[in-house]
Amino acid sequence: MFLRIRNVVLVSIISCLLLSQAVAVQDTYVFENASQQLIFERLSRKLRCVTCPNQSLADSHAPVAESMREQIHEMILNNVPEAEIEQHFLDRYGDYVLYKPEFKANTWVLWLGPLVFLFAGLVILITHMNRRRIENL
Repeated sequence: MFLRIRNVVLVSIISCLLLSQAVAVQDTYVFENASQQLIFERLSRKLRCVTCPNQSLADSHAPVAESMREQIHEMILNNVPEAEIEQHFLDRYGDYVLYKPEFKANTWVLWLGPLVFLFAGLVILITHMNRRRIENL
C-alpha cells in the first residue's frame, strides 16, 4: 500500500514539473497599446519561421523564430511601420519568409502549379476512361 501511494505521489510531482516547463516556454511581450499588440500578432502569423517547414512565427518554438519575434517586438516599440518590418524580413530572408507569398513572376509556380497538376490529372483520367469505353464497345 505504501509503495502504491509513493508511486502516485511521484507521478503527480513529475507531471506537475513537466507541465510547468511547458507553460514556461511561452513568450510574453509587453506593448504600449493594443494596436501594437495587433501588429505583432498579425506579423507573427504572416511571417514564416525560416527553419520550421509549415509553421508561422507564432506557432514555432525554434530559437530562430524566437529571435525574429524579439526583433519584431523591438521594431514595433521603436514605432517602425508594419510595412517596413515586413520589408526588413523580406530583404533578409527573401519571399520564403512570407507564409502566403504574393503572386509575382517568381512565385507563379507556387500558386498555379497545383491547378496545372489537377488539370493534367483530370485530362489523363478522362483520356483513360474514354479509351476503356472505346475498347469495351
